[in-house]
Amino acid sequence: MMQTIEVSVDKQQTQDFDQDDVLEEFIERVQHRAAEPDSSRVFVVPLPELFGLSVDDAEKCVVILLENMSPRDIKFRSDYLNADVQTMRDGRSAACLFLAEGRVIVSEKIIREVWPADYDRLVVLWVFRNSDAKLCEYFYHDEINQEFSTACQIAKRINEARDEADKEEAALVFDSFQTLGDTKD
Repeated sequence: MMQTIEVSVDKQQTQDFDQDDVLEEFIERVQHRAAEPDSSRVFVVPLPELFGLSVDDAEKCVVILLENMSPRDIKFRSDYLNADVQTMRDGRSAACLFLAEGRVIVSEKIIREVWPADYDRLVVLWVFRNSDAKLCEYFYHDEINQEFSTACQIAKRINEARDEADKEEAALVFDSFQTLGDTKD
């Protein structure tokens, strides 16, 4: 079943679009950009750009490239959204949103750029191998927004505590030992 999403085409009017309406040129441009060295596999773009519309709406879309997968390899349409704290590559903690039954994790930076709470939805364009694209709309209800806000607060506190600990003198941590035999003289 193909999902249709409503997109603002001007200040007063909306139009329904589905994945077949996403411009092939847009997908090719994203794949070309992703092929560049050190490029991301996740992009944030104004939602109307997917369909070749002028951008008069602030709503944005997350484009996730899973070039080594097909749509059968992952449950991208699952309604399961969850927010939690993850440790990032740089060792810092960040709030993250879990998609596709937890197999795809999107960091706080991306969610703050898209800001789905303003639209009560998160729109994701999944791009798979052979340019197979799937457009999904996830309901971003108050409960998930609160869960995400809580995760943000927890991540911030963890990072602040880590920063404070880094300023203090290091504790002596013993993590190896040796068992001695008879210690009698």
